[in-house]
Amino acid sequence: MIEIIKANIETLEELEYILNKLTPESYQQIGPFADYSIGRHLRHVVGFYLALQTGETSGVADYTVRQRDNVIETDLDKAKAQIIELKDWLQAQKTDKNIEVVTEIQQSQTVNLKVSSSMARELAYVSEHCVHHMAYIGLMLKTMDIELEKCVGIAPSTGTHLRQQQAQA
Repeated sequence: MIEIIKANIETLEELEYILNKLTPESYQQIGPFADYSIGRHLRHVVGFYLALQTGETSGVADYTVRQRDNVIETDLDKAKAQIIELKDWLQAQKTDKNIEVVTEIQQSQTVNLKVSSSMARELAYVSEHCVHHMAYIGLMLKTMDIELEKCVGIAPSTGTHLRQQQAQA
């Protein structure tokens, strides 16, 4: 299996690990830093994966028209099922396909940018985006006194750096 596919599956498995530590109530609990729940973070991440999935089929991944599925945001079991579906989809992917990407680039007004990309590049992007949100989720879990046995939400390059430091100690 191609490394970027493995990396995405590993990232989604980390997300599954987190979800398996939650109750339906903790999944929907609003965090202290913003008016967002873990479910909202997950729904947001899934929306990017689904936009890429659509782009793989249509040739255009439009991140501006992501699915904002409130069921995934509020239903822990549906969220878990969606992660399994995404992992299954990933296993069938070819990363050498070129696609177009549409993304919004300004905060003050609606300005979209369409650029050429590839499935490999976009898979790297959605994985990094997922890790970024898992870091937020990790902070939220600490405020809920939910312990994780392993560290999640760490960028791969940060993981490499930490392993190198540990080896030198």
